[in-house]
Amino acid sequence: MELCNDSYLDYVIEMFEQDNQTLIRTYKQSKQMLTIENLNSFARYTFRVYAINQLGSSPKSDILTVQTLETGLNRNNHSLLLFFVLLL
Repeated sequence: MELCNDSYLDYVIEMFEQDNQTLIRTYKQSKQMLTIENLNSFARYTFRVYAINQLGSSPKSDILTVQTLETGLNRNNHSLLLFFVLLL
C-alpha cells in the first residue's frame, strides 16, 4: 500500500454562487488557508474542498455555505478567510 506524502499535497477549493450553483472560481494551493476578497454584499456562496496528489484526489468535502453581510457604501468589498482540514 502506497502512503500519501503530504509534501506533494495540494488543495482544491471550489467556490459556487449559492442561488444557481454556478462554479465561480477554483483555487489550487498547498496551504490550508485561503483569503477570498471582493465578495458581493448580502450574497451566499458555497465551498467544497478536496486534496490531490500524485496518487489522485480525495473525496470532496461537505458543502460549506456562507453569507456576506449587507453594508452601506462599499457594497462589493467583503473578504472571507477559510481555514480547512481534510481527514485523509
